Amino acid sequence: MRGAGVIVEALWKHSGMCRGRGAGCDWEPAAILWGVATANHQHNPMPMTPLIKSIADEFRRYKAGAEGALAQVPDSLLSEPGPGNGNSLAVICWHMAGNFQSRFSNFLTSDGEKAGRDRESEFAPRTVTREELTAKWQLGWNTVLSTLDALTDDDLFTTVTIREQPLSVHEALHRSLAHASYHVGQIVYVAHYFCGPAWKYLTIPPGQSAAYNKAPALDKPTAHAEHVKEISTKTSATL
Repeated sequence: MRGAGVIVEALWKHSGMCRGRGAGCDWEPAAILWGVATANHQHNPMPMTPLIKSIADEFRRYKAGAEGALAQVPDSLLSEPGPGNGNSLAVICWHMAGNFQSRFSNFLTSDGEKAGRDRESEFAPRTVTREELTAKWQLGWNTVLSTLDALTDDDLFTTVTIREQPLSVHEALHRSLAHASYHVGQIVYVAHYFCGPAWKYLTIPPGQSAAYNKAPALDKPTAHAEHVKEISTKTSATL
């Protein structure tokens, strides 16, 4: 319960209710809330995971986005260099999967940069089938998601290491989420480049912002992920 306690204190101190009360502001109201939360947890001792779940949901949003992009690309272009002779979709996916396997295998108990990882080889040009690409991709993502599913919010302030540098779990997770979003953006960009006018938008299409703002049904990560999965399914059926 330590992690949630720190969060309750922080919310109280930054809520504005401390203003004008001096540096030693009493956060008793938050302590009362914390006491209620603790009592509820004792009566219903389920692991507290809302923060971990919010991070896991965003990972799933980006996974679905990448898969929605990859589903639109013909098999023959998965291994082709990107614009400007950049990384192919296969290379980007290979790197992401290798990174995930290294970072999230034995996440709490071993360094995130595993001795057996060959990062340089992840960026080597490769020709792979869609089946090979999917198998590698899912192996990496399964490592991430199964690890996240096993964590609770109490783990957020545990210390882990990456390249022997200490980080709290919440720092490591945000770092990995940012890394994933960076490369998913590349995947979407390269896939869009290959698809040209046939591209199906995975977010708000051009010219539809005003209409979407009146009914923003896809802002939550789970809803957005499900929407993209529907696009992926329809696209895959037509390839």
